Amino acid sequence: MVCSALARAATARRGKSGIPYVVVENALPDSYYAELAAAYPPVTRFALDENAPSNVACHVPAAEVVGDPRFSTAWRDLVAYHSSADFFHEVIDLYAAELARFYPDFAQNFGKAPGDFTVGLRRPGKEMNPGNRDQDVMMDCQPSINTPVRAPSSVRGVHLDSRFKLFAGLLYFRHPEDDDDGGNLEFYRLKAGARLAPQTWKIAPENVELVDTIPYRANTLVMFLNTPLSIHAVSPRGRTRVERRYINLLGECYRGRRDDYLVPREPWRAEIGRRAGQLWRSVKLAGRTTHLPEASVSR
Repeated sequence: MVCSALARAATARRGKSGIPYVVVENALPDSYYAELAAAYPPVTRFALDENAPSNVACHVPAAEVVGDPRFSTAWRDLVAYHSSADFFHEVIDLYAAELARFYPDFAQNFGKAPGDFTVGLRRPGKEMNPGNRDQDVMMDCQPSINTPVRAPSSVRGVHLDSRFKLFAGLLYFRHPEDDDDGGNLEFYRLKAGARLAPQTWKIAPENVELVDTIPYRANTLVMFLNTPLSIHAVSPRGRTRVERRYINLLGECYRGRRDDYLVPREPWRAEIGRRAGQLWRSVKLAGRTTHLPEASVSR
């Protein structure tokens, strides 16, 4: 039987400084978490070996997990539920007040309220893939790792998430042999007079100040609504042979009348997006199928 990562959301700690995140400790029942942790996908499931780059993020998308018998039944069921319409409705119920606060004209931009959204499974290519516009919100639930670290570093510096992302969450599966004190999730706010610069996806540390640190602790869920206030980073990890393990939960919306609605993008990135759209249309007219690199446009 699947247990939702939000089943204990009533006990969640709400975010500081008005940032819309929640922290749920012991999110899953102990026995259920232990079953999943014991069957956590090994490094080889991420197409990696001992020569993998240091401290990089690797994910297996839900679309690959649910039909792959190499993943345990418990894992396939967990991933299927957390990329479903039922889980999406749990999320928007949790964030009903925050959605009204941050996005009062949500229905105007997307043509309907979130509660009426159709839900699909996210496909590769993000905004570059027209299939990701088939439904109102595209869900994903990705078993993930950050690879072992050869030189102290952060897997992700201070940033805002993609302008298409509605929400994101991390459910930690810390390895029992992991004795490093890094890999924590940090939330920030802009300093007075500072800007989201040089880019929203790579904000200069001198422009922000730390608000909260959520320890990288087993069976802890951190989930946030993506807004211009949701600035975050992962704290540096020291040298370690152990991977950082977590489930990456997300919902992305590609069908809004404005595609920079959730997090506004910089003008130069808007131009890149326009050109990418032209390229997709030319590919479609040529009757060819292709997969363009995700790094071609904004993240």
